[in-house]
Amino acid sequence: MDQIIAILGGVLIAGIIFKLLAALAVGALARFLLPGKDQVGWGITILVGFIGGWVYDIVGGLVGFVKPGTNGGLFGAIVGAIVLLLVYRLWKSSQSKSASAPKH
Repeated sequence: MDQIIAILGGVLIAGIIFKLLAALAVGALARFLLPGKDQVGWGITILVGFIGGWVYDIVGGLVGFVKPGTNGGLFGAIVGAIVLLLVYRLWKSSQSKSASAPKH
């Protein structure tokens, strides 16, 4: 029984590492395809890649690009990550404009 638990634990850890590396690759590719002066580190890049897949799956499902119970794959994750980067840049630019606006 201990061997089975050890094997399952190893598979779980390998799956988590694979997902983190895939999210890093997706986030880095999205940042490469949408160059800019984003001051974000590896953690945010992984988060953008990981959440990008969800964004595409949700929006793609609502629009009809993605069938229920499936996902958009690598292409969808990259598109979702690019959308997240665009939203982040819009939010960041609105924050800098409101911070520099004179207060009455």
